[in-house]
Amino acid sequence: MTSIANDQDRLTEGNRTVQYEWIDQIQATKYLETMPANRKVSTRTLNMLVESAQKGEFYTDVAPIHFDTEGNLKNGQHRMWMVVETGIAQRFLVIRGATLKEIDVADTGKKRSPGDVMTIAGYKYGNTLSGALTN
Repeated sequence: MTSIANDQDRLTEGNRTVQYEWIDQIQATKYLETMPANRKVSTRTLNMLVESAQKGEFYTDVAPIHFDTEGNLKNGQHRMWMVVETGIAQRFLVIRGATLKEIDVADTGKKRSPGDVMTIAGYKYGNTLSGALTN
């Protein structure tokens, strides 16, 4: 049986925590440094996020930021870059201790292409390789 402790703004279940956190430019930079291989940053997506933050129209509750069981940022790179680019601290829902299986199905941005999957798996030129494999 798993016990759940609720510490006002923090929910803990085993090694997993869910809580709201204010993330500023310095903290976002530190989190980005923990991120292993991931998709390339989409300039279009980042620009849209930056513009919404600058207008005060960014909604942080749409999707949580995920960290794996090792403490690495796994989902939320565009939002972290938005905080770095704007210097505007944001309050995010943060899940720490997420399993890799959970993270694989919790993508909140654009659909992952075969090239994205290969790049995340550590292959250099993932898009080129995936194109060559499907032709």
